Amino acid sequence: SSPRLFCGLYTYRKMRELVRAQALSWGYKCDGFVAFSTETIPELGMVNLQHAGEESYQNMWQKVRAIWSYIHQHYVNDFDYFHLGGDDLYVLVDNMRKFFGDHHHHHNNNSSSSSRPMYWGQWATSKQGTNKTNIMVLGAPGYTLNRASVELMGNTILPECRRTHEVSHEDRVISLCFQSLGIHPEDTRDVVTAEQQYHGAQPHFLYTFRVGSGEKSFYSRIAAYWERQSHPNNVSQLVGPKHHLDAAAKYSITLHDIYHPLYVARVHALLFPATCPAHTNLGKSLRLYRAIHQ
Repeated sequence: SSPRLFCGLYTYRKMRELVRAQALSWGYKCDGFVAFSTETIPELGMVNLQHAGEESYQNMWQKVRAIWSYIHQHYVNDFDYFHLGGDDLYVLVDNMRKFFGDHHHHHNNNSSSSSRPMYWGQWATSKQGTNKTNIMVLGAPGYTLNRASVELMGNTILPECRRTHEVSHEDRVISLCFQSLGIHPEDTRDVVTAEQQYHGAQPHFLYTFRVGSGEKSFYSRIAAYWERQSHPNNVSQLVGPKHHLDAAAKYSITLHDIYHPLYVARVHALLFPATCPAHTNLGKSLRLYRAIHQ
């Protein structure tokens, strides 16, 4: 059977209209959708969730701790996979369902792996000490846990791992907490193109970005790291640079920095042209584009 997907956002009341756009464009396609906010609006799936410390970006780990505790308490037995990210992401739910449907079918045939805690996201590198490079998942495109990982989160990680930390980098903390238990993120690359399927950037950035000579930016370090990795289907071949449309996978799962309700609507209309009213400027442009390229 098809796996059940839970999609969660962390947000606050000023982002209400952005959450509304997320809920109406892709959120409703998930089997469960909750926006964890500072106000409750049931028709938008928004829940006012209290947490330790201030409501601040610098206290994101405590907010995320409260969210995973709530998910563990209320939803762990209702879904198979649980995705959590910020209010500026766009989830291609059909692609996510395909990715985890394939995974679910494969691992359900193996009883030992089906109960193993696993999590997925866009890999990034962070320095641990002087010589060691640590692999973590980025919070920007969100990350996904299976049910066993949510159980582990609720029963072991949240009560024991960095309980009182008040920091913004919740993605790094999540990764370090799992790593302390010997659990590392799964490979989410497209097996054909080797491109990651969780994107911590918006479409324009993916299309135009290049690694500059000697550039030290965060995204340059990530891109340079992946260019040097072996291809998932051929260890003797390096992945190499991925530019233009090759920067996205055929079944990309998430995009990030979709920061305005109109931006959400435009991305959604481009992905699903039939949903955009024909009389609007965007609808007319899409109709003209299809006519030219037929």
